Amino acid sequence: MQVSTRLCQAGSPPSRPPRVVLAAFGVRKSFGPYVALDGASLAIRPGEAVVVRGEPGAGKSTLLMCLANHLRADAGLVVYQGVRLGVERTSGGPALLTGAAMLRPDLTCAENVARPLRRMGLRRRAARRVATAWLDRLGAPGCGRRYPGELSCGQSHRVAAATVLATAPRVVLADDPAELMDRGEALDVTRSVLEAARAVGAALVLAARDASVAADADRQVLLREGRVVGGREIPGW
Repeated sequence: MQVSTRLCQAGSPPSRPPRVVLAAFGVRKSFGPYVALDGASLAIRPGEAVVVRGEPGAGKSTLLMCLANHLRADAGLVVYQGVRLGVERTSGGPALLTGAAMLRPDLTCAENVARPLRRMGLRRRAARRVATAWLDRLGAPGCGRRYPGELSCGQSHRVAAATVLATAPRVVLADDPAELMDRGEALDVTRSVLEAARAVGAALVLAARDASVAADADRQVLLREGRVVGGREIPGW
């Protein structure tokens, strides 16, 4: 199913809708009596970096989980590259970056990054070379032989980002790294992930509370009580 939609942001819509790689339309999700998403809508263009801002409990993480097809919405649509997620089968969806929790503690960092590459068909030696290059690119040189439990929060997030970006995803959905590290380190990690995503042409959707995170993004939207209530273009877009 091919879907065309305008970007959900403040201001007048363009006369011709831009191409969209990922979109949510009126997504609702509840957990018992708690309403996490109440009709959230969002559209992402290929290669753009979008920051989804909101206070704790606004629904940021739930929105990312629905966009990643890890949670099925109670109502509404999530469409990725023309395929309705949660209904139609797809060979691959947006990649979800959650930090250290996605790393296997019994594998070295290089083995963690190489693991999805091996599943994609790369030979062991080639996968290790790619893994080492991505660890260097994300600012984690020398971490290849170390285990996740030996890393700082910032290093763990960089390794997790390398694990995701090494597979060349079309869209990366990243939860707020500032929840687990100090503000300066979180901003540095976020910039590294943003630069790496742009280098491979991946769209990046980042959930964040800190407004300064949006400075390097193309666009930001505001999520409040489960709804996208506003947004603006970042200067230079």
